[in-house]
Amino acid sequence: MKKYFAVPAVMTLALGLTACSSGSGNTGAKDGEKPAQVLNLSKENDVITMDSTLATDGMSFEVINMCIEGLETTNENADIVPALAESYDVSDDDLTYTFHLRDAKWSNGDPVTAADFEYAWKDAATDPTCDYAYIFGSDGACIKGADEAMGDPAKKDEIAVKAVMTRPWRSHCPGKLRILCL
Repeated sequence: MKKYFAVPAVMTLALGLTACSSGSGNTGAKDGEKPAQVLNLSKENDVITMDSTLATDGMSFEVINMCIEGLETTNENADIVPALAESYDVSDDDLTYTFHLRDAKWSNGDPVTAADFEYAWKDAATDPTCDYAYIFGSDGACIKGADEAMGDPAKKDEIAVKAVMTRPWRSHCPGKLRILCL
């Protein structure tokens, strides 16, 4: 009877030790090159979508959060800290927020600009299939025009989010993102 338990136990141990090996094999890098940085994750569910306007499940949001960064994020103490926005200004009447973006690049090397945020936010707020469009309106960020434009792509320009290029002659300039609140 012991043999029936010993064989599976030894096989499980052998597989476990194999999975924990140092992995000192080929890194895929040529001589003198830095090896590729790869993160392998094992998760309990599939990622349904990487489109943040269509994501509704926790696994998709978790992976999206690992791949992209927003204007602000939280640190280890759960304090809100700058991410792609290096700073922001609030108008005297507390209705206009201007985010100053830091230099950042997409994975293909193109610069991240304020226009990218303007496009993405207006697209999400007016997409009739976006379950989270409400977060741009009075139930969330309180962006002027978002409630009226919600779910109607023809009304994108009514949403008070505007990319302001600080140096428009330089296409790689991140610029500023100006948001007018309700």
